[in-house]
Amino acid sequence: MPYPDTPASSSTQTWIGRALLIGALLVAFGVFLGDFERAFQDSENLLTFNHAAVANGADIQWKDIPQAFDHMAMEGDSRNRYISYYIFIVNLKLRMALWDFISPHPSLSTTWIIVLLSLWPLFLGLRNMFGTSAAWLGTALYAASPGFYTGLLMLFHPAKPLANLVLIVIFYLLSRYLPDLKRFTFKTDPNTTPPRLPWPLILWIWGVMTVAPFMDETTTFAYLIILIWYPQAFWASPGAWTAAIRYRVLRNWAALMMPVIMYPLLLKVVKLVNVARDVPELTLFGYLFRLFRQGHVAEKVMAGSLFHNIEALVSIHLLPITWLNGLRDTHFPITDNDLPPQGTPWLLLPILLIAFLIWRRIGHDTSAIIVRRTLVIIGTFSLFLFAVLMFHRSYIVPSGFYYGGPFSVLWTVLATGVVAAAIKSQTVWMRIITPSLVAWMMVAQWINTDHLQYHWQLHDQIKMSYTITSEAWTKRHPALLYKRPGSPRLTDEEMQTITQQAWQRWKETGKPFDESHPIHYQMLWLQDELSFKTRLASRK
Repeated sequence: MPYPDTPASSSTQTWIGRALLIGALLVAFGVFLGDFERAFQDSENLLTFNHAAVANGADIQWKDIPQAFDHMAMEGDSRNRYISYYIFIVNLKLRMALWDFISPHPSLSTTWIIVLLSLWPLFLGLRNMFGTSAAWLGTALYAASPGFYTGLLMLFHPAKPLANLVLIVIFYLLSRYLPDLKRFTFKTDPNTTPPRLPWPLILWIWGVMTVAPFMDETTTFAYLIILIWYPQAFWASPGAWTAAIRYRVLRNWAALMMPVIMYPLLLKVVKLVNVARDVPELTLFGYLFRLFRQGHVAEKVMAGSLFHNIEALVSIHLLPITWLNGLRDTHFPITDNDLPPQGTPWLLLPILLIAFLIWRRIGHDTSAIIVRRTLVIIGTFSLFLFAVLMFHRSYIVPSGFYYGGPFSVLWTVLATGVVAAAIKSQTVWMRIITPSLVAWMMVAQWINTDHLQYHWQLHDQIKMSYTITSEAWTKRHPALLYKRPGSPRLTDEEMQTITQQAWQRWKETGKPFDESHPIHYQMLWLQDELSFKTRLASRK
């Protein structure tokens, strides 16, 4: 249940929130996923992951576990996303099994289950933080965000959807111990002993954070969430370092750092059993090392364009990009190095003004503390993402789809806190305008998600054009199997028709389309999966 100082629930707001959440899920599964043109597979599946995933055949078996630990085979890079790799292997083999009965949806996978399950701890955490009414509205907002759609529309290894789930679980765990946020203030009582992290919280943090880095590198940001959420547990005012305070702070740091100590030990175990050929690096530190080793720091920092990336992240969650860039097929500032439109901040001003008026009414309760600290978390995450991905020179990286997906979790917590303040307000117009603003942001996120996934497909298509010319790839997939980038996109009806034709041909002949069939780039996954299934079946 919500804590005593969280806003009182409003039955009207609660019903509106439930209706918006149901509407968000209907749009997700009825509009976006119902359109084969919107759902797709990342080209890296075809280039790298699919081939390694079926190295042991089409059936799910015990040998798939060590296969997932061979990161050089799975990705050709020194990364430690073993849990993500294993889920990817299971996803592909389940899809191949489905071809015996139906033609699978382009992005159908168990990642859909992960994405949907994340809504439950998110709702519980938001309810603890801000009350029931705000929790429903906040969950609906997240269910319309680009970060939510990442795991639904794009079939890839589920690293970023898993990262979102880790951040949500951490927020939920911290929300169960909200009184500690206010109970200890070193400014008013410098001799107060810092709060001792409860053992249930410590054990949960150990469990979640020990496995989290093996899902995706960005999950390491959850450590910073804990530090920013409970700063009083890890520090004391200058001059207040008594023996008791030193002991308590040291104990809390030890509790937080245990998974960090376990990480390299677990990697040593991986190497000892000879599953992987080397110990992978943590991508964040590896990138920073390469940054300073290779020089040209200023150039690479400018490539990251920190300010404009933050602007893009915020804008995409607030207003439709179509206001600035016209129709769907026109320029969108995430596939090249152009700066986002300079008019964006001006269009944000009315919304920021409303947010400021709500901010004035937040007060000083636990909800206010959460909102303020979430702002710090968002700023820190922007710097974190900037440091990890400054080598990517396109705005598609941080703008909210896949790489920037975790931002949707942080944004949801912040926006829900502001919504809760408005619900708590005694002003009638504030209570009326709040669900309207949530609905507005949901529509903006839907429009921008459509743009983001479309331009990610273009990004993939450009990436494919560089790789398709290699001799090894040409032998597997002759160039006749796809149309060059820039050709007209297939409609939803055309894609569904080709899928059914391929399925019927495979059922009748046991072979995919022959090499003379001009399969469009969007449908290359279909040829890939059926080719694997045909090849593996011939081995038996």
